[in-house]
Amino acid sequence: MLEILGWLYLGIMAGFVSAVVIIGMLRAGKQEDLESEIQDLRTQRTLLKEEIFRLTTPPSKRPRKRRTKRPPQKTPK
Repeated sequence: MLEILGWLYLGIMAGFVSAVVIIGMLRAGKQEDLESEIQDLRTQRTLLKEEIFRLTTPPSKRPRKRRTKRPPQKTPK
């Protein structure tokens, strides 16, 4: 009876360790995908911020044309 309990305990421990290792390996791939998506979204957010800033700032006013001075008119005598 004690031998059966020993093998049962050993099987449960081996199963627990192997399950932890398998779950860890499966989560590692998903973690990389999530991190790359976060980086893509951060890049997209900065680009959109720049675009919004560019669209909301009023364009600089165009300078007025300089007036040319007219020669003084001669008054009739």
